[in-house]
Amino acid sequence: KMEIELPYLTDRMRSIHRLRHKPSHSDLSLQMALYYNSLYSVMYAIVFLIVSINKFYFYRYYISLALVTVWIVFEPIRLYFAFSGNLAEKVPDLATYLLLTICPQLPLVGLMAYFQLVRYPIDGIMGSLMLVFLFVELYLGGSAMRKQIRMQTSQFMRLVSTHDD
Repeated sequence: KMEIELPYLTDRMRSIHRLRHKPSHSDLSLQMALYYNSLYSVMYAIVFLIVSINKFYFYRYYISLALVTVWIVFEPIRLYFAFSGNLAEKVPDLATYLLLTICPQLPLVGLMAYFQLVRYPIDGIMGSLMLVFLFVELYLGGSAMRKQIRMQTSQFMRLVSTHDD
């Protein structure tokens, strides 16, 4: 670890400098998956909204429109918690992101992709790719959360052990 020596800094200024320049422990692979998923989610929302309006117009099948609406409401919230949890190293935000991925998003995407009465070929194709994104993000998000918990626990134990001395 290379540290820059600045002789004119006081001890207090050095400690503030160390606090401001701490290394990042965010997960790059999770961040990349989230970035590509956010781009794909915009396209997915547009296509599925058009397809759902089409299904409603021609088949009076309104359940698809309701599913897409619920998915569109939860997806930005889920991605916000994922980005903030990973970049700001917040374990509660990562946990919220994982729960939102498991509970509303996986069943909604699975339902929209495979279990509708009126299915178009694009439903299965785009839904399968979105499910792949979700499962990859679940794995990467779980490993990033475990890494964050270990890192924050070790920092806490170091802090406690230095104050006990």
